Amino acid sequence: KDPTEIWKTYKYPDRFCNEGLIRAWTDVFDCSPLPLNDQKASVQNTSELLAFLAELTGTDAGQWKVNINEAVRALVNRNPQELILASSCEAAAIDFPTVVHSALKRGIPIRYLPEIRRRFNCLAAVLLP
Repeated sequence: KDPTEIWKTYKYPDRFCNEGLIRAWTDVFDCSPLPLNDQKASVQNTSELLAFLAELTGTDAGQWKVNINEAVRALVNRNPQELILASSCEAAAIDFPTVVHSALKRGIPIRYLPEIRRRFNCLAAVLLP
């Protein structure tokens, strides 16, 4: 990108890539994308989702981060107070095994709300302090 722009991307150097490790990882976990909306893909209405989460939990909408990538990032780098998954408990063990494992290992409560997948086109949300 142009040096005056904020975001740049880079490619991991091939000489450091361990193809065997990557293959082992992808063999263990299904890396195929999860469908957000079983019907027609729709745009996420984030403001409605945040308002729903805030009302549901009695928290401030600004404390929530939504989407699976934000949930994973918070589990790795932050100290979330709660994790919401757009799945049943049984399906989450199949769809999000590493996310569930990470949350349970750290003692972060998980709430299962399958309806947010359909209603808000969202897979996960985390509550931050």
